[in-house]
Amino acid sequence: MDEQAKGRRPDMAEIPGDDPNRNVRLQQMLESLNLQLIPAVVRNETPHELDYDSISSQVFAKFLKDTAIPRLSRFLNRPIVKDSFGSDHTARRRWQAKIPQEYAKLYQELDGQNKLRWNNILPLFTLRERIKDFLEELKSVGEKEKQIEDQLGKMPLSTGGENTPENYNSLTLDGKIEYLKRMDVWILDFFKIFEKRI
Repeated sequence: MDEQAKGRRPDMAEIPGDDPNRNVRLQQMLESLNLQLIPAVVRNETPHELDYDSISSQVFAKFLKDTAIPRLSRFLNRPIVKDSFGSDHTARRRWQAKIPQEYAKLYQELDGQNKLRWNNILPLFTLRERIKDFLEELKSVGEKEKQIEDQLGKMPLSTGGENTPENYNSLTLDGKIEYLKRMDVWILDFFKIFEKRI
């Protein structure tokens, strides 16, 4: 596990199930708070089933295997949690302050995983820049590295030609969800670069 991942809170799926009624409580909370949960993208393969052998640098291959692919996988596995506030963050914060105590912890866990949150999207751009840095430092570039570089250039933009919080937040809720769907497709296409060939 990479150093940054050690300090992070685990994804909801990884939180130990100390409450046998967790799913029931989650459903009750969603109904009580008028939230809609859109499940995460499900992947068939896990990072260790991908092929990194044709990467020319062992250090870069290790970074892809141990850091990049797992972080992209975590993003795919985040749900989308829709509320009725749209872009009105002030109203959302007032509402959040009034969430009943019985749901507060579960809501915080779910909201922390919400793919709609900019703080959950931002690490993708940081990761893209780290991969670009690796590619620039390589002395020789093979076919895989060229595919990676090409895929990095295809990362979806939220709006206005830049991925910034302001541009992302200017999107409607449906626009954000559409953008996140494009990001999911981009990640799945990135994974295809590393699929084992038979």
